[in-house]
Amino acid sequence: MFNLNLKERIKNVGRKNVEYAGKIVGVQAIKETTGWVVQLAKVAFIPKKSTRVESFNQAQARLMVTNEDIAHTKNMFTLSFYVSLLFALFCFGGAIHYFIDGATIGIFTMIAIMLVCLSNSFKFSFRVYQINHRSLCSAREWFAAKKEWFPKI
Repeated sequence: MFNLNLKERIKNVGRKNVEYAGKIVGVQAIKETTGWVVQLAKVAFIPKKSTRVESFNQAQARLMVTNEDIAHTKNMFTLSFYVSLLFALFCFGGAIHYFIDGATIGIFTMIAIMLVCLSNSFKFSFRVYQINHRSLCSAREWFAAKKEWFPKI
């Protein structure tokens, strides 16, 4: 009987300590903030499904875009792809230079800029692919078409 009371007393002391620590740390506020951040991330990163179903030609007519406009945009995306790729190569060379010099901050800076340039290269190549196929393709389709990763000038 005495043993049972001791166990209960230890549990009560433990519960009080946990509750007190929770108040100090602000567990409830952390839970609420985490929920808010998760909701914000869902809105930011999960695209809403479009209810509009239209062909490329219907969208072109709705937006009043001519074939010349599309060709010009395709050429600009192609040029932007190669410029972004060139800058990525320059940043890679700069990262190697900083690596040889032992400048760690310079290495990370160049790698960060290089990654931005490579993401732009991906974006522009993907857009050219979509224009060539005149459809809203997925990135998976673009990735499977390896011959079209580097748009033709």
